[in-house]
Amino acid sequence: MDVEIALDMSLPHYAVNPESLSKLERKRVLKEASENLKRIEESRRSGTSYQRRRG
Repeated sequence: MDVEIALDMSLPHYAVNPESLSKLERKRVLKEASENLKRIEESRRSGTSYQRRRG
């Protein structure tokens, strides 16, 4: 699922006024989410490779 689609689907559940989100704020939220997902993916990859070497 694309990050932007996920944001559109989840924002109404977690925001009080999702329609009042400015373009700049939306861009910042998308950038943060993408960076966090990238960080999680990198740590997941490094963690699974470590476990493979051990086990």
